[in-house]
Amino acid sequence: MRRWMLAGILVGMLLLAVPSVQAGGWAIVRLDALPQRVVAGEQFTVGFTVLQHGHTPTSDVQPYVLATNSAHSIRRQFMAQQSGAEGHFVVQLALPEAGTWHWHVVPAPFPAMNPEAEMLLEVVAVPAVALAPLAAPLGLGQPLRVGLSVSLLLGALAETWLWWRRQRQAQGGAA
Repeated sequence: MRRWMLAGILVGMLLLAVPSVQAGGWAIVRLDALPQRVVAGEQFTVGFTVLQHGHTPTSDVQPYVLATNSAHSIRRQFMAQQSGAEGHFVVQLALPEAGTWHWHVVPAPFPAMNPEAEMLLEVVAVPAVALAPLAAPLGLGQPLRVGLSVSLLLGALAETWLWWRRQRQAQGGAA
């Protein structure tokens, strides 16, 4: 009885292994281009082609991008959508924090060929220029914004006058 049970378990394990062997093979991912100047919180697009066995474009996959920022213990997964030719996909990403992100495309159900060869992506903080129009979201009216601008201008003029006066005094002239 015990032999039959052991044989049944072995046959069951073999039957479970057959679909994964049939689905076997491998795939590589070829990026359209590397992302350029990524800003934290802003969406950007990455396009790529999945090549089964390194040669044949295939759309019979559900690829995703896995991105990790280990400095902040953040991990994000972004699903890709087929776009255009056979095997071509695009994925929309938005990385929430500035810093160095490790990322790679997983062409599921195929494993990532070299997950240890992840690409690095430097994500920058929101540019200071983008912070300038804060008065509007804060509900500050036009007169207050004009008043702030005039105050900044007068402060700059006063600082310039004081600098000029110190320069004259250093040269020995009276101010």
